[in-house]
Amino acid sequence: MRQYQDILGVSQRPESYRGHHSRRSLLSRLCWTIVSLSLGCLSGNDSDTIPTQEQVASTADWTLEPLWTYASSESTSVRWVHGGLLLPGARVLIGGQDEFRLVLLDSDGQVLRSFGRRGQGPGEIQVLGRSSLVSYRGDSVAVYDPQARRVSIFTGEGNFGRVVVPAPWREISAPMALLFRGALADGRLLFLGRETILDAPRGEVYRPREPLLAYDADGAHPEMLREVPGREQYRAPGARSGALALARETLVAVGRDGYYLGQTDSTLIQFVGASGEQTWTVPGAVAAPTAAEVRAERSRLRSALQQQFRGVPPPLMAGRLAYADEVPFPPTKPVFDRLVAGSEGELWVRLLQRLDVSDTASTDWVVLDRAGRSIGRARLPGGSEILAADSQRILVLHDAATEDTVTMYRVRRPR
Repeated sequence: MRQYQDILGVSQRPESYRGHHSRRSLLSRLCWTIVSLSLGCLSGNDSDTIPTQEQVASTADWTLEPLWTYASSESTSVRWVHGGLLLPGARVLIGGQDEFRLVLLDSDGQVLRSFGRRGQGPGEIQVLGRSSLVSYRGDSVAVYDPQARRVSIFTGEGNFGRVVVPAPWREISAPMALLFRGALADGRLLFLGRETILDAPRGEVYRPREPLLAYDADGAHPEMLREVPGREQYRAPGARSGALALARETLVAVGRDGYYLGQTDSTLIQFVGASGEQTWTVPGAVAAPTAAEVRAERSRLRSALQQQFRGVPPPLMAGRLAYADEVPFPPTKPVFDRLVAGSEGELWVRLLQRLDVSDTASTDWVVLDRAGRSIGRARLPGGSEILAADSQRILVLHDAATEDTVTMYRVRRPR
């Protein structure tokens, strides 16, 4: 139910335009052991050309060879994984939210050590959010705690280094949440700013503007790189604002040499690097959600609300569930819903899966190279999510009912 955890979250400052687009459908409770990858070259496609579905489907098959699978244990206490990194020396770092723990694994998936704990002191974390664990300078890692509003820097061996506290951004007077998006090679930390207000219009869809902020390595001197359209919100009558079941938003992924911006209601992705800006395309087309997809998504939303508010009195529960019946849906659905920047300059783009099928449905990932060319396509089960990738391996999270598992796969290409 992860994607609906903020259904009744904080409200945002409205903008003048309306409309909505996507959030991914709920991760399935599926544990996955072996999968094949369809990936290959799409020759003859320039970066400004959208490959047809026939071209994508005809690519050569690649195979994912499972190298190892990590599951939680009493010694590591990681049940709910909220991040993973590929480190030098084929090592892997996994972050867990339940008791805040970072687990360092060797190239065979064996635990080398675990470190970190919940708290407010040096090297301690209160909340480990999604996308809060990123690679930093050298082999160090940065961990953002959205509750404490600070970044903790650890060495690749797990030794605590220092704390970075982002300074307030002077352009905003109201409280603003900082959504950590990653770190550039020069040490700058990138955040999306999300302002909190309480006077959003009731019964209307609205969309905030969100500043993309860059902080220096000490957390000082915030610079607004640009302002992007944020995620659309809906404030039901008599309730606080929350994310739409499908909502238009701007996705941000940070690589070592630049960052990517993706408008989910289009096929366009913008890369911003030291040499300038480029606009790329991904395969797909903008289309309206079907009646079956709307029904399926309302059902998922209702289930998420029942879980979130279980135990509340029936009259109150009825009011909460009414949100699932009245929330509006967009005229078109998103083309993609997640971006993952690979460690060697490639970008993995998850295309939106069908919404009218079960959560065990597969999802497709399109891979773009450094020039923005579509070089292949990966198909993964619906309950899986890529945490990190390079040219030879992908680290995949499997969301299960009782605990998460993480599997490392080697990509084998046909000769």
